[in-house]
Amino acid sequence: MTGRMALVLAAAALAGLTLIGWLGWPHARAPQALTAPADALGLPPLPQVSATAAQIELGRQLFFERRLSFNQSMSCGMCHVPEEGFASNASKLALGIEGRSLKRNAPTLLNVAWQRLLFHDGREPSLVAQAWSPLLHADEMANPSAGHVLQLLQKDLPYARGFELFIGRAKCSQCHSVGPRDALFSDGAFHVTGAGAVRPRDIDFTLAPGVTTRVEHSVLDEYESVQAPDLGRFEITLDPDHRHAFKTPSLRNVARTAPYMHDGSLATLGAVLDFYDLGGGDIAQRSPLLTALGLSPQDKQDMAAFLRSLDSAALSRLTSAARRD
Repeated sequence: MTGRMALVLAAAALAGLTLIGWLGWPHARAPQALTAPADALGLPPLPQVSATAAQIELGRQLFFERRLSFNQSMSCGMCHVPEEGFASNASKLALGIEGRSLKRNAPTLLNVAWQRLLFHDGREPSLVAQAWSPLLHADEMANPSAGHVLQLLQKDLPYARGFELFIGRAKCSQCHSVGPRDALFSDGAFHVTGAGAVRPRDIDFTLAPGVTTRVEHSVLDEYESVQAPDLGRFEITLDPDHRHAFKTPSLRNVARTAPYMHDGSLATLGAVLDFYDLGGGDIAQRSPLLTALGLSPQDKQDMAAFLRSLDSAALSRLTSAARRD
């Protein structure tokens, strides 16, 4: 990840955008006429914020991340407990790092997006400025500097490190493209990856969603029938360059859509990462974009964590709506 990208991610997450999107919007209602009963009056229009859903989700995750404190013991959510009104009902005064007692009560974060001055003494004028204060306060999360926090985000958190690999050394974004303001995670083009061209020693069979079993290929030899080769895009265009070429799929919600590749030959995200780590399948027309990557087991774990983070928060609602009687 470039320093600029780390700064963008950190600024989006730590500037309090998660609180605006997560705590503010769900409670907003359209303004009512002044003649309405007092209990029907809503909140004024929400201040305009340029935050994407991905930035808000990243901020939500960081809100509960204990590694953002210097000794990796404290998170924002430990003083602003969701079940306790995003405050702390257990004590009069907030507790900081190493159990230090702070001099004031933890204020609620509900509807914080509408506040013009923050903290009990109003010392910060915006969420952008406020978000850094507890991270750097010696008695709260005790980080020595803002740079220390940015370095942590860049190197140590799997979501950030997985994305760094995705757009960098693993070269995934060459086909699963990422734009400056949005990302479909697909270039819409057709590529020859060699998926299905290698006869594996073992085959993973999907028995049910999320349930697989592994069978040695030799056990299945006597049951196999000869199948015509799948020529992919060539069957539509008759262009020789399109033999065995298949469309780049989007990676949004990819963790929910196993098995993978055009022939379903790879049962898990881990198998997909292993496949591309080796440079794809052994086929003559394989795309020159695919080369051996030399990823470590930790690299693959971090990339899998990033790919799982691409789940849509609206997917469960869509599923429920599709099943509605």
